[in-house]
Amino acid sequence: MIAERLGPTVLLIITGEVAGIILGCVLGLIGAWERKTAIDAVALTLGLGAWALPAFWLGIIFLILARGHLPMGGYATLGVTYHSVFAKWLDVGRHLALPAFTLAVMLFGSYMLIARNSSLEVLAEDYILTAKAKGLSPLRVRKDHEAAGNPGPGGRIWLGEDDHWPMHPGADRTFGGAGASGRRGCAGPGA
Repeated sequence: MIAERLGPTVLLIITGEVAGIILGCVLGLIGAWERKTAIDAVALTLGLGAWALPAFWLGIIFLILARGHLPMGGYATLGVTYHSVFAKWLDVGRHLALPAFTLAVMLFGSYMLIARNSSLEVLAEDYILTAKAKGLSPLRVRKDHEAAGNPGPGGRIWLGEDDHWPMHPGADRTFGGAGASGRRGCAGPGA
């Protein structure tokens, strides 16, 4: 009984997580890049709103809004004979859309806030100011400097106690001691 429900559950979780991460990171990065503008205000309002909504309430609202347009439950339509694999996955996708969207909205708020705040932290670093002073384009600064030094979603994660990220006791041995900067437990620009 558990084994037959494991596949649909994993599919739902992966779909919702990936959609939430992508949506949250994209909106968080855009909000950080457009800081103190209307775009940032909208992104921040959406992120905080999604983060604060109760899951059960949001699910009920989405069920009411999707009534008649999307299936209300189940993994696939019962009693249907599919003529192709594509038709089966299309039916599964229709059943997956509503719960995956609800999960993505619930998760997107936290990922958006983390991506925005970590990007703002990196954008305030001296090496970003130096790159801008050299006359590099904003796109190049974001791509080459901010993305490389961003410790949150949308960038690379630094592992190190001096970067305020918890380090597993064995991580120093696992990652070979000193990082790219020569200091133990961290790597990256400005480290």
